[in-house]
Amino acid sequence: MNCFANHYQNFKYDILSWKDNKYNVPLVKRDNGKEFKFEFYLLEEQKDELNKLMKQYHSKNINLSLRKLSEYMQPTHLFYQVRHA
Repeated sequence: MNCFANHYQNFKYDILSWKDNKYNVPLVKRDNGKEFKFEFYLLEEQKDELNKLMKQYHSKNINLSLRKLSEYMQPTHLFYQVRHA
């Protein structure tokens, strides 16, 4: 099972650019039928830590494994990074 695959999603709003500009510019919406495509990915450091802890706290009960992961890792490593695709 590859939990760490990159994901792609289209949005009508360019929230990433808006955030990168500290919310000081208008939020851009595409109305021409095209959308902004974003890639959701994990850094190698995140993948390494997740893999290590998943092996260490492996259990038949996934909820138990995830609870242990949340106790011993940086919370930021549980979130995808985002960039324009």
